[in-house]
Amino acid sequence: MKKLVLFLLLLTVSQNGQAQITGAWLAVDSKQVTTNFISPINGTIFHFKDDILKIRNVFSDTTIQYQYQLVNNAIFIEDSLFASVKHLSADSLKLQFGEWMSTIFFPLKLNATSNQLNQDFLVGNSWILEEQEWNESIYFFEGPQELHEYGSSKQCLIRRPGISRGGEVGRWHLFQVEGAQFLALSYSRFRPFDLVVYNINAFNGTEVAMSRITSLRNNSSTLLSKQPRKSPAEIGKVKNLLCAKKWKSKELLDLQTSNSMNDSLWIDLGATGFYLRDTILITEKELKNNKIAFSFKDDNTYTIYTSKVSIASGKWQLINDGEIIYINTGSVPEDYYNIISISKNELVIASSDQFTLEKGSRDWVRYYYTLKLK
Repeated sequence: MKKLVLFLLLLTVSQNGQAQITGAWLAVDSKQVTTNFISPINGTIFHFKDDILKIRNVFSDTTIQYQYQLVNNAIFIEDSLFASVKHLSADSLKLQFGEWMSTIFFPLKLNATSNQLNQDFLVGNSWILEEQEWNESIYFFEGPQELHEYGSSKQCLIRRPGISRGGEVGRWHLFQVEGAQFLALSYSRFRPFDLVVYNINAFNGTEVAMSRITSLRNNSSTLLSKQPRKSPAEIGKVKNLLCAKKWKSKELLDLQTSNSMNDSLWIDLGATGFYLRDTILITEKELKNNKIAFSFKDDNTYTIYTSKVSIASGKWQLINDGEIIYINTGSVPEDYYNIISISKNELVIASSDQFTLEKGSRDWVRYYYTLKLK
């Protein structure tokens, strides 16, 4: 415990009591204290070293830096007040920015691991993340995250048992600070408060030992485990079964409605106005009346039908060792179909979609469903 406390001690106090900030700090809780709108800075790293302050986001490899001075617990940049230090200890830092925002930071452990984790190793493998009494499966994609301001952000699919069988589309980034490695995960493409950052402590080729840095369950141990790969023959068998026939809905096994309307579906893009995420719009009525059909072809094209009318077509592929059908760009949750089971005569899938409450309405609701096809 004493070694841990010493290791986390990222600051010193001079003889006159003036706090001296050193080390890297992650913004975990940023709050406005006025009604003026500002963007939260959760996920921003402030790295103080000598007289240089480096600032970056966990989803970006771009760093900006300034010369700073600390005078009477106030941080100055170019002779202008940048922030005031309201609290400073070994395990937390609180900064006040003007009259409009206060932010709590947690320290990053800057110890380099002997065996570095390569992001190419994360991509293409199935992973299970275990933390305390819960776990989830994660599939990391190589492609960049769409509609996000940070170019280094990549896309991932996260499935939590009993919550969303079809999976949620999030984002991820593996990054370094002075040789220490960190993994940033967001359980939403657009909401910064869903951010989780992990310090990578060790990697042995199949398991990644990590500790959480963000506010909930801070410093809790987490294990990311690579799952065994299926053979090409096993994956090929699943593809052959999918392509063997046109799959028609037989029974709606489960239908759950999201409690949220509109908020997660309309994204504020500033000057460009509002953007409505793409959706196939398989309706609740069509699900319940078994009017859905899927056709998957050997040339990796697909067609989705409702009441024998084509409503969507494009490219498809199998990912996650043949456990997930991935269509289009995979940029929204409804682009993923989790294969619960498959045989010659029966296919069970889980996914989600968005539905308007009435014609012409701007209010939408998300449904999660499990569907049996024959």
